[in-house]
Parts: sequence; C-alpha cells; structure tokens
Amino acid sequence: MKVILLRDVAKIGKKGSVVEVPDGFAQNKLLPNKMAKPATAENLKQTAQTEVKKHESELHEAQQFKAMLAVLEGETVTVQAETNEQGHMFQALKAEAVATALSTTLGEKITASHVTMLAPIKSVGEHLVTLSWGKNKKDIPVHVVKK
Repeated sequence: MKVILLRDVAKIGKKGSVVEVPDGFAQNKLLPNKMAKPATAENLKQTAQTEVKKHESELHEAQQFKAMLAVLEGETVTVQAETNEQGHMFQALKAEAVATALSTTLGEKITASHVTMLAPIKSVGEHLVTLSWGKNKKDIPVHVVKK
C-alpha cells in the first residue's frame, strides 16, 4: 500500500515522502496512529501544494533575513549586563539575550536559533556572534556594557 508519511518513521522514511509499505503495517500501525495517510490522488495533490507553500515561505523568510543583514551592516548591538565592581558578569550572556537585543535594535523578530556563539559571553567588551539562516551568515559585533 502506498502512503504519505505525516512524520518521520524509523526505517520507513521521512515526513512528506510517499512510500510503499505492506498493507497490514499501514492499516494496523501507520494509519490508526496518524503516522501516515493513504496516497490517493487528492492527498498527493494536497501534499504537493503544501510543499510548494512551504518552499515559498522559506524563500520569503530568507529574503527578509538577507535584507535584515544588510541593515545590520556596520551596526554594533549593545547588550546591558549586571556586573560587579571589577567588571565581571554575574551570569554568562547566552544566545537568547543576544537575540532579544537584536530584535529590539532591528524591530524584527530574531530567535536564538539564528544566533550562533562559540561560547557564552562571560565578560564586558566587544564580542562577535554569527547570525545565520541557511546559507546566509554574517558576523555581528556585540558590545556588552555594565547595567
């Protein structure tokens, strides 16, 4: 029986793929557990339309990300952190805090998954973080100052 997988199934296939499985496995395991749906002409057409919309959405988001990177050209993002008298931070600065600072600076939604850091930032000063979305990457300077 041909089915369209609704999620990844070990040793069978990835979500969205059309696979041939034994009838009993499809009827007793995949279909009742909503892991797959029958590969009818209508379901195949619907899956193809969903894939096209997903691809268009990804292209649009990538274009927005490129435009955002262009806006960040030459910009330095400032993040405030609590420190002691010697300038040592009480808590390491993680990707979530950098993403929040970038979001407020740009007015665009940046998530922590877009921010790549080699290690959490533990000191005041200038640091480089990488913003990435697929193949688009850019190093952004982040300036950490005392609160």
